[in-house]
Amino acid sequence: MKQNRGLTVWTTAIPLYLELLAVSSISLMDVFFMSLVSDKAVAALGVCTQVLMIFTLLIRTLTGGAGAVAAQHLGAGNSDKASTAFIYTLMMAAGCGAVFALLLFLLRDHIGEWLGLSGETLEITYRYLAIIGPAFLLLAIRSGYSAIISVKGKASVNLYCSLIANLVNIIFNCIFVLGWFGLPKLGVEGVAWATVIAYGVQLFLLSWISHRYLDIQLIFSRDIFRRLRELTRPIMGIAIPNSGDLLSHSIYQVAIVMVAIRIGDEAVASHTYLRQIIVVVMLWAYSIGQGQAIWTAHLLTRHLYRSVMIGG
Repeated sequence: MKQNRGLTVWTTAIPLYLELLAVSSISLMDVFFMSLVSDKAVAALGVCTQVLMIFTLLIRTLTGGAGAVAAQHLGAGNSDKASTAFIYTLMMAAGCGAVFALLLFLLRDHIGEWLGLSGETLEITYRYLAIIGPAFLLLAIRSGYSAIISVKGKASVNLYCSLIANLVNIIFNCIFVLGWFGLPKLGVEGVAWATVIAYGVQLFLLSWISHRYLDIQLIFSRDIFRRLRELTRPIMGIAIPNSGDLLSHSIYQVAIVMVAIRIGDEAVASHTYLRQIIVVVMLWAYSIGQGQAIWTAHLLTRHLYRSVMIGG
C-alpha cells in the first residue's frame, strides 16, 4: 500500500500528458521534415495520420481499460491479479496491433483511393504506409507497456523514454532526409524509417525498464487463460464506453480530411499543420481523464480493502 500513497490525479496526468506530447512531437517532427520534401508529402502524411489515429486510439482505450483494472488490483494489494492484468494488457496490445498492422499493410494501396486521393499524393501515401503500416505493431506494444508503467505510478519513465525517442527520430530524420554523413536523401521513405526506428528504440527502453527496474513480471500459470477470460468483461466495460467519444472524433476528423482532399493538396497540408496545434489541447483532456481513472481505481480499491480489513 505504501507505494501508492503519492499517487494523485496530477502525479499521473501531468507526466502522462508530457509523455503523450513527446510522442506526438514525433508526428510534429515528421510534418516538419515532410515539408522539406514537398507540400504533397505533407498532405499524404496528414491523410495517413488520421487513419493511424483511429487504430491508435483503439489500442490506447483497450490498454487504458486493462490498466484501470490492474490499478484496482494494485490498490487492493493483490499483486497476482495485477500481474494477470498486465499480461492481458500486453497480449491484447500485441494481438490487436498485429491485426491493425496487417490491415494497414494490405490496404495501403486502397486507403488513399477510398479517401479521394489521386496522382502523386496517392503514390506517396502508398509508399509511406508500406513502411509505417507493419511498424504499427511496435506502437501498439509500446502503448501496452506505457499503460502498465503509468499504473505503477512511474509515468515519468514514459516521459523520459519518449524524449529519447524524439531525439532518435530527429537524428535519423536528419540522416535520411537531409543526407547527413554523405548518405543519400531518402525523402518520404526516410521520414517513415526514422519514425519506425524511434518507435523501436522507445519500445526497447520501456520493456527493459519495466522488467529490469519496476519488478513487472509476466508469469504464465496453468490457469492463465481462465484468469484472462475473467478480466475480459471488466476491461471491456471500461474500454468500450471510453472509445466511443474518441472514435467519433477521429471519424469526424477523417471526414474533414476527405472534404479538404476535394479542395486540393494545399488544403490538406494546411489542415495537417493546424492539426498539430489542436492535438496539444486534446492530449491534455485525454491525460486528465486517464489520470482520474487510475487515481479513482486506486482510491476505490484501497477503501474496499480497508473496509474488509476493519470488518474482518
